[in-house]
Amino acid sequence: MGKKIPMSLGALRSFFKDLIVKPFTDHSHITTGSDSEDPTESDTVIYPEKIESKYDITSDMSGYEKNILSDNETSRYIIYSQNDIVVSFYQHNVSDYVSDVNTENSEIEHIDINGKEAIGFLDNHNYYTLIWNNGEYVIHLSSNIGKDALIEIAKSVQKVEP
Repeated sequence: MGKKIPMSLGALRSFFKDLIVKPFTDHSHITTGSDSEDPTESDTVIYPEKIESKYDITSDMSGYEKNILSDNETSRYIIYSQNDIVVSFYQHNVSDYVSDVNTENSEIEHIDINGKEAIGFLDNHNYYTLIWNNGEYVIHLSSNIGKDALIEIAKSVQKVEP
């Protein structure tokens, strides 16, 4: 579904359209922004400084318990759970997004989510993660529901409150 890049390359940088991924042996450090070696069009895009519009999963999550763990000016964190299935949804400001994610022995993929480039990978706990800049915010989804199901959920992420 996309180009795969091994994540065991040491501290090399992988540049994606709107994300900088620095892989290490047991995790990757993901940030937004640009680097002087690889300027991108995100250099000229002005993103909201705080959460002005709320996004959420709009596919049918009936049967899942929804727990809002954080909802503030810089991020939103929602967990959907049903039996042993967990779907984690994060919405974060672009300007200060930083995440250390479990990519030990993983390969990263480029995946199209509604015309935006996402990075995707399976961690060593069998959770698939998708991270992308939707044009306003960074969206980060992680789940043990399976890659294809998570991609379908990701495609349903839309603005729910202006």
